[in-house]
Amino acid sequence: MLEISVRFLGGEYVAQTPGARSEWPPHPARLLYALIAAWYENGCRQNERELLEWLESQEAPRIVAPPDAPDETYEAWLPMNSVPTWDKKGGKRPTLPRARKARSSRYVGDTPVRFVWDVDATAEHESALRDLCRRCTRLGSAESLVAMHAGRRADLHGPAWRPSALGTTTLRTPVPGIVDAIAASDALLPGRVLPCDWRAYRWISGRPPGRMLTVGLTRGNWPVEHAPALAAQLRQALVAVAEAEHLSVRPFLTGRDEDGSPLRGSHLHFCPLPHVGFRGAIGSVLGVSFIFPPETDESDRAYVERVIAAWFVRGGELETKALRLLSFGPADARRTLADERWCRGATVWQTVVPMELPRHVARRREWNRNDWNRIPAEIALACSQAGLPPPAEVVASNTAFAIGSPNSRTVRGPHRRPVVHARVLFPHAIDGPIVVGAGRHLGYGLMEPVEALS
Repeated sequence: MLEISVRFLGGEYVAQTPGARSEWPPHPARLLYALIAAWYENGCRQNERELLEWLESQEAPRIVAPPDAPDETYEAWLPMNSVPTWDKKGGKRPTLPRARKARSSRYVGDTPVRFVWDVDATAEHESALRDLCRRCTRLGSAESLVAMHAGRRADLHGPAWRPSALGTTTLRTPVPGIVDAIAASDALLPGRVLPCDWRAYRWISGRPPGRMLTVGLTRGNWPVEHAPALAAQLRQALVAVAEAEHLSVRPFLTGRDEDGSPLRGSHLHFCPLPHVGFRGAIGSVLGVSFIFPPETDESDRAYVERVIAAWFVRGGELETKALRLLSFGPADARRTLADERWCRGATVWQTVVPMELPRHVARRREWNRNDWNRIPAEIALACSQAGLPPPAEVVASNTAFAIGSPNSRTVRGPHRRPVVHARVLFPHAIDGPIVVGAGRHLGYGLMEPVEALS
């Protein structure tokens, strides 16, 4: 992997989007513009031009940067590049009027921002890139003094901004032809608009990265008691979209082999996210998370994103069997839809949607004490089937542990097996998301992290 590391010497990043808002994270196109400026001001060497033309043709990079940075807005007298007035005394340089203008900056500190491409550069390109980075002194405004370094990166596992069709932050990215457009234009012309593309980015956290892909419910409501039914109907809707878009319907999406039998390998989990666990929780579904098993192939993930993006183009609507019309869109800032809500490491986890046990415990309607004594072993078995370590302690109950969660007696599992709530203590901290039980592919057994056993 190719990486460019940018450290802001003043601890702040001063740049604005075309909409006059503070820019974060730094746009990949702005990085390429800065490299082109360093190339242009130092003789336009041919080997560096070949490097820049190669770099502008690559896919949009990942950006290793925090999800947000403190911003500050102030006013300053600045040359207005977009409204030049030409000197009437015969000079070729335009005179730029000064005007009071709002400026915005982001406090970054000493943490560098890294741009990572999933390609390997040749030795010649890598050498030319190092020379360009050493000569590049700013990124964004002239106030944003930087030190750049180029090199190779072994891998990228961790929080990062990644291109995604479901992203809500739009960044400018390079396109082929930028170097030619600059070389063919007047370098002194102010207010020049350079070619670029606009790509949606999404900040993804968790380990492994990208385990969750969340969409938010924007219209309609759905009770948490029937959350698994919503997951099943959403899966059918995505299969219909894939067929309408002439995409192959993969077993990873349906959970079924080509002959219709249940898929033995890992497949996509559909987990409705309920508003529970908070004071005043209403217990309704606020969104749906598509959870990818750790061994998911990157092509399967890209396929699911493509199907969801096509669904959004068609309106992102779901007409349920209960004759309710629900609308979905990219996840917003609600806490329930944040990856951190379900992915942060903890030793204690508890169900917010009841889990279905992997085996029958008793046929009788009311369990006796002996039946309840068998439940912890069944929950430990469910943890093992989900790839989790053996729990140190298990508590089971029909009553929910999280505020707003339903009583397990109001939920019926897909396999007609017993359904209970569980609170589990692991010997060490476990990263989420965690879904356990027989019906986990439809959201049964979705767990949230808690601090300690009560």
